[in-house]
Amino acid sequence: MKKTLLVRSVLLTATFLLSACSSQDYQVKSNLDPHNIKEYFKTSGVQVMSPHELLTHNYKVIGTIEGDSCQEKSNQPPADIVHARVDILNKAANRHADAVVFAHCISFPADNVCLSSVSCFAKAVKLLDK
Repeated sequence: MKKTLLVRSVLLTATFLLSACSSQDYQVKSNLDPHNIKEYFKTSGVQVMSPHELLTHNYKVIGTIEGDSCQEKSNQPPADIVHARVDILNKAANRHADAVVFAHCISFPADNVCLSSVSCFAKAVKLLDK
């Protein structure tokens, strides 16, 4: 008898909890905005090529792109080449480039805006034989 009563109370509790979740007013809120997802992955469409690789394609130069990394405050990480190159990839994606060829990067001493800064340069191209 006690076992049957225990099983019934567990089933009743489970049913109650599950029915509370099935309310039509229940809404899921998420920070996964479709625009943010597109923004996050937009650089995946831009290839990084060497000058030698680029010669194997027909292409049109879109332009030169500069990417920057700036350490504004002492509690931030120092400026670096990786962030400057990611900035280039974002700018190239905004210009609908298919590929970039990195040229060079320059580190600058502290100034009134950045404690450390790095600027990189690349050629953005549209591949014509995709």
